[in-house]
Amino acid sequence: IKLNNNEINLNQPQEEMDIEDNNNNNNNNNNINKNENEEQTDKEDEGDEKENKKENNNNNNEEFSTELNLEEIKEIFKRLYEDISSIDQCAQQQKVIVDDVLDYSKLESNKVELNPEPFSFVSFTKVLSQMFHPQLKSKKISLIISLPVDQNNKKECQELYLVADHHRLNQILTNLISNAIKFTASGTISVQTSINTVVDDSSKIELKLSVKDTGIGMSEEESQRLFDRFAQANRSTSSKYGGSGLGLAISKRLVEMMGGSISVVSAKGKGSNFMFNIICDSCNDSQIEFLRSKFNPTSLNKNNNKNSNTNEVERKEKKENEILVLIVE
Repeated sequence: IKLNNNEINLNQPQEEMDIEDNNNNNNNNNNINKNENEEQTDKEDEGDEKENKKENNNNNNEEFSTELNLEEIKEIFKRLYEDISSIDQCAQQQKVIVDDVLDYSKLESNKVELNPEPFSFVSFTKVLSQMFHPQLKSKKISLIISLPVDQNNKKECQELYLVADHHRLNQILTNLISNAIKFTASGTISVQTSINTVVDDSSKIELKLSVKDTGIGMSEEESQRLFDRFAQANRSTSSKYGGSGLGLAISKRLVEMMGGSISVVSAKGKGSNFMFNIICDSCNDSQIEFLRSKFNPTSLNKNNNKNSNTNEVERKEKKENEILVLIVE
């Protein structure tokens, strides 16, 4: 008899039938397990394939997202830099105005006192020129500072040591050079210096300076009121360039306190030339020796018997100091 594709022998003993049934059941179970294992393997392979595809898609998306984010970050930083620069410029402008008001208030109430100190004028102008490098680079204009000329012998001074309030002198020159940069769109700003012995007192030295630019210039009428407090050339200049209108008034008062005077020669569209002079004391030998050791330590070694290598270094350093000209293109 056939039942479900299995042959049954009715004459077969019961024990043999039971054994055969068990064998058939085991074969069926093995086939089922095998099929299940194959199905599980197929599912795992299909899952791995899907996972790989998903991972590849994620990687592609991540790369695209990274590129996109980098561009966005660059743009954000660019805008932030512009905003911070604007804030910084406003803060600097406000600081200048506040400082000018405070300084002028002190000058008006005679609370400003000069503090004369020995200093190297050549080193002083080097430091001064470096301070304006960012502004000059930004506007692509040139600043030329020449060595002082001694009017007594018409020679350039490789070294010049004076006694004066160099902090106030720095304040005056900073104001004049800053104005020259502000009102000059292209061209050159030059600073010329000369010295002369005071006729009545040989221990005194007259220091003359001029700051000349190729900027917008001004009319004679505007020049006449330029050194008054809160004065600017005209309203359009004030609105376009800003400023407190106190810088030149403060400079005038400081120059007068230092025994000198200040003036300007200018023409519309042809630039301006600010000229002033102050009276300084000359340094004695010990002060000069100290300043030389401070600003050029190798100069002290000239009095010592040094070898040729050291002398070569001295000559190189002296050569570097012979010309004080800063040109920023």
